[in-house]
Amino acid sequence: MSLKQLRIQKGWSQEVLSEQSNISVRTLQRIENGKTANLTTLKALADALGVEVIQLTQPVTPISNWSQSQKAFISHLIYFVVVMFSLIVINITSTQNHSWVWWVFLGWGLYLLFEGLEAFGVFNVLDSDDTSE
Repeated sequence: MSLKQLRIQKGWSQEVLSEQSNISVRTLQRIENGKTANLTTLKALADALGVEVIQLTQPVTPISNWSQSQKAFISHLIYFVVVMFSLIVINITSTQNHSWVWWVFLGWGLYLLFEGLEAFGVFNVLDSDDTSE
């Protein structure tokens, strides 16, 4: 988690963190904007925030670093939520005594489950590193 995220999570302004860590506001601004901090500064910030120094040094993984299949999965998941919400509303308003929408939910949901597992590397059905030739 980034320094800014940790600070905001505590509900602190840069000024409050500056006072708690004895580091200037300008230094905090530089660090939050991507400048490298020395170990002493990181230790003071970690102590003030109540976290380990390693949490301040771990890189944040933006969504731009995700693979194409991971981005596609997130996109499909958003479509799923929007369409299923619409179908549930249609099912409730048109055929109250017959719940057909759960079959759509089950089929599409299972597909998304396996797509997500494959996109995030939990398992690969079509593994391209097959060495059993």
